[in-house]
Amino acid sequence: MTRSELANLPRWSGEQGFYEIWFTVLFEPLRRRAYWFRYTLFTPLPGVGAKPVAIVWMARFDADSDEPAFGFKNIYPVTELDRGLSAKFGIQIGPNRLGDGYVSGSGASDWHHMSWDLEFRPRKRPARRDPALFDYVPTAVNVERANAEIVFNGRVTVDGEERQIKNAPGLQYHLWGSKRVEDLRWLYCKRFDQSPNILLEATSMRPARYTVGGIEAPWATPIYWQGDSKLAFNSAAHVIGNRCTISGPGTVVFEGRGTTRSLVARAWCEPSEMVGYVYRDPDGSDLYVAQSDIASCEVELHERSHPLASWRRGERFTCDRAAALELHGPEPVEGVRYIAWEAEHVDDNSSSVESDDVGGRPDDQAVPA
Repeated sequence: MTRSELANLPRWSGEQGFYEIWFTVLFEPLRRRAYWFRYTLFTPLPGVGAKPVAIVWMARFDADSDEPAFGFKNIYPVTELDRGLSAKFGIQIGPNRLGDGYVSGSGASDWHHMSWDLEFRPRKRPARRDPALFDYVPTAVNVERANAEIVFNGRVTVDGEERQIKNAPGLQYHLWGSKRVEDLRWLYCKRFDQSPNILLEATSMRPARYTVGGIEAPWATPIYWQGDSKLAFNSAAHVIGNRCTISGPGTVVFEGRGTTRSLVARAWCEPSEMVGYVYRDPDGSDLYVAQSDIASCEVELHERSHPLASWRRGERFTCDRAAALELHGPEPVEGVRYIAWEAEHVDDNSSSVESDDVGGRPDDQAVPA
């Protein structure tokens, strides 16, 4: 069994107050389309009043469609989760399967139907994007990038239209824990206009907004860039010193800085290009997650000859509608419609959170001081 297959093995052993997630994203950058499939387990803490469930979530994103984003989920009794064998990774929820090198399934809402049958070549080992220090700090959330930067082939059928998937870039990750992160912002891009061989993954998170005593908790913000050279702003010092800001609905800016090199990544999308979900924490509280897999992104690299010199603007890279962007917190993103935890799709009579700012392309920012 490879390290990546080991990283995907189920961690749930029947306890209460636990969640587990396997999710897959695949992009069709030339068609400005993407698909997202998520297999989950949820068991509440005693006394919360919720039932243990297994859920399959699915979403389609298409920048050139009249409906650029839609998502829905199908809820199953937890007994429908088959965790497979300990000697080989393979899970199943109802008709939906995920294993070492394949993902397949189908689901329906009142308005949409999706099915998928895809294969990929698994990685031999998980990708590492966080500081090694994270291995020694106990947290309520665990992440394994089991199959990063993989390629999908097969088919996806949306509302009766079958689409052949050929060499579509994507990823498959595994998460589990006893409590969800309260605030999280995530950006992933593997297809920049200047080269298909550039990778950006940036995360900014804090398990809770306040520490004991009501002190605002710090953010942890690892940033990883792989181009002609690797810029990994993900040491323990970087993680605390990097910055991530939200300048409007669907607009995020990550900033990473070393002694002589720095990076500014801006990502944005319209709220109409996001799918919203309400996530239930095992303690019974709810969090709002808005995501788009057809976000746009631009990255500027800066450099200086020594730590006291002025910054000089360097290369600039752009991505049009081929990045994954996720915003996760206790409040909804303005303009996004959310699927309630107990529901399987958006209520047609519900309205999005109103916003005067629809979150388009951000204004240019100056070179870091």
